[in-house]
Amino acid sequence: MSSEKKWLLFGALGLIALLGFIFFTPKKEEFGRLWRKSIDAIEYEGPTGPVRLEKESGWFEDRFFITPSVNGKVIRRPGSPAVKGIFAEFEAPIVKGEYILDEAEAGKRFADAQCIRLFHGSSTDTLCAGRTQNALSPVRMPEDPQRVYLLPDHIFSRLSTDPAHYIEKRLIVMPAGTVPDRLRIVGPDRSVELFRKKQAAQAPDGSKVEAVHWFVKAKGGEEKEIAQPTVMNLLTTLYDMQRDEMLTEKETPGQPLYTIELDLVLEGPAAGSALQRTFGDRTLRLTLYNGELEGPNGTMIRADSEGVIDAVKKERFDRFVDRLSAIPTP
Repeated sequence: MSSEKKWLLFGALGLIALLGFIFFTPKKEEFGRLWRKSIDAIEYEGPTGPVRLEKESGWFEDRFFITPSVNGKVIRRPGSPAVKGIFAEFEAPIVKGEYILDEAEAGKRFADAQCIRLFHGSSTDTLCAGRTQNALSPVRMPEDPQRVYLLPDHIFSRLSTDPAHYIEKRLIVMPAGTVPDRLRIVGPDRSVELFRKKQAAQAPDGSKVEAVHWFVKAKGGEEKEIAQPTVMNLLTTLYDMQRDEMLTEKETPGQPLYTIELDLVLEGPAAGSALQRTFGDRTLRLTLYNGELEGPNGTMIRADSEGVIDAVKKERFDRFVDRLSAIPTP
């Protein structure tokens, strides 16, 4: 083989080695992790009984749910952003230390162990935490009971929080990067459709910008612009709707009083991937029902958000009706 061919061969091998180093060397933040894997569900014993956290993977975002016991009843509700954080911590736990204990010492450290079960696909892992020291929790797995890992204590201490605090209270949750684009409300005496348009405008410095204008649509198709603060006040009352009381009994909600649809579009870098920005628009639906009920928090009305019916304080409902009446009828 000629020297020229040898140099070409060595150069090709060097290039392959460099590419392998770049693509297959772990990133720096991956060192010190007990594992990296996707988890579908987490089960543990909470202060009010068994708790199950679930993740439903989607094309554009994952949805999280929590199933705790409330007032002796098992309910399933959307999880708050804290549930997403719990999943992130258990999917890639950071190891602060590792050692081997003898059987007697391990028995002492894990005498009152708190165990959780992690479900991923068809497999299940059990992780048990022992007595905390210096803000670190020793943890072990049943298949290797004397090998101990040290994890940050807050991972497990969060599980002692009342699971009711991990329920998403808002009935309308705006995903990251989304903005309202159209609002349709069908009520007992009128229907309202509001939509926004972007129009070219000039900023104080002379640059070109896009200004947002809101319009209300009449039955004949006529469009009339309305003041943006009027629309924002109405949207604020919708965002303020929340689960003030969770209904644990199956009951007939009554006749719909207001049916609300809010179309969202994705704008800005927070929207995520290009696929999400292209196909990630969605519609949120909320139904407010006729008829009042008395609860520990006063007079309530029933509301259906994404198929889950709970009770909302009537004061919130009254503010919504008041702001809706401020929308002009073309």
